[in-house]
Amino acid sequence: MHWNNHKIIIATALAFVIAIAVYVSRRDHNDVWQVVGELPSTISREKGIDTATYYLIRQTHEPLFRCDDLQNYSSRILKRWKRSIDYKTYYFYPDTTQSFTKDVPFTEEYFDCYISSTVAAYGRGGRVSRFAGGVQVAFDFPQKQFLYYLTWHENAPAIKAGKFEYGLGPFTVSQYNDDQMVLDRKERVRNGYNRIIYHNYQGEKDSNLQNRKIQDFNLLSPFEQPEWIKIEYLGVKNPDPRTIVLLINHPDRDLRRRLHDCLDVDGFRRAFIVKRKEFHDVGTILPVGIPGGKGGLPLQSCTGIGTSGKANVVLINQRDDNDNELLAYLKGIRTRAGVSISVRKMGYTELVSFLKDSKRKPFSYNLLQVVLDTFRPDQKVFFEYTAGEKSFLDVKARSVEKLYAEFLRADDAELKKSISEQLAEELNSEGLVLPLYQTYSTIYYPKSIRNILFGNSFSQYPEVAELRW
Repeated sequence: MHWNNHKIIIATALAFVIAIAVYVSRRDHNDVWQVVGELPSTISREKGIDTATYYLIRQTHEPLFRCDDLQNYSSRILKRWKRSIDYKTYYFYPDTTQSFTKDVPFTEEYFDCYISSTVAAYGRGGRVSRFAGGVQVAFDFPQKQFLYYLTWHENAPAIKAGKFEYGLGPFTVSQYNDDQMVLDRKERVRNGYNRIIYHNYQGEKDSNLQNRKIQDFNLLSPFEQPEWIKIEYLGVKNPDPRTIVLLINHPDRDLRRRLHDCLDVDGFRRAFIVKRKEFHDVGTILPVGIPGGKGGLPLQSCTGIGTSGKANVVLINQRDDNDNELLAYLKGIRTRAGVSISVRKMGYTELVSFLKDSKRKPFSYNLLQVVLDTFRPDQKVFFEYTAGEKSFLDVKARSVEKLYAEFLRADDAELKKSISEQLAEELNSEGLVLPLYQTYSTIYYPKSIRNILFGNSFSQYPEVAELRW
């Protein structure tokens, strides 16, 4: 009996030691995920989603459907769903146990309004009707792309309160200031991340670049990232579904063509983005890896025709590290192409407000370097800022608008690929876009994370709620 008591004491002591070890391990493995990048001033889908906003929306919003292979669809916010064999009729049954915030539930009434407005925006004449516990959507013609449309985060259910949107994702905004945004998980988990802190990048002297508690530096350019992550983190190189292009926004097609042909790609990109040493050529607005993408450099033929003294060409420079190099380059262009280009400095926040200002005067800028980045394996985002209602260009070239309308109507993947190739070439031909390069990024994450999925082009935007250690 004495020996049995002794064994019980030993077992109890061992269990206590193990419990302490587990506690210390979990305490040391902080459940706060931290990321550094350009901090958006809001979370909203209203006027398009940029890279930083999409990173946050991936955490706060849940689209009606998910589909990783463009064939098999699933939903986390529907109890069940079905469709007719001919793709004309769809039935959705919302899971109303979910909520946007602790005070705002996801109701059948909300879902009815949401699906009605989403179907209207889809623009194929769908009819919405309610029945007990669900909604029916009926079309006169087959709509094979309808479910795919519902996978887009910009079409996810959400409510707006103040400057932020709140979705059905696992995280919600809890704090915000000019330096950081904090998201908290609605329902806490073990061995996962329960808080996200998004730090606003302060430049090359940012103290967070030496902060070992930050897990994600992938929103920074390679030359902005700290060197230590190359040793301490796991890294895999991926081609990004992203192109960096120069928008050419001028009413005179001949002048646009001259700018397109005489701003030599390699010279301009090295003068504009001084610190980047590696550039991957891309022939059109579509990156390699996206259907219709094309490698190599765009065709250019600078004849240097005469001079254009009356042209007032304004280049927006949103960078603060290239003044000398850029001015020297533009001086050479004045001689080579006969075009004088002035520079207007503008920071990120100011630029976003400027571009989205409905009262902005047409052609108030002429040259603008932008990043086109897709969050889905399709071509749409590469065209929606150069054609249609969301376009940053004040030029409405008839050929471009016609092809873009055809692209939006296309219901077949091969047809969309064919039209997108034509549209990409037409943007070059009209001198509206000069492709500069495609990025290839090495994605870095702490080695302790078990389930980061490398090997695809979308690893830069993790779903933090899914990560475990």
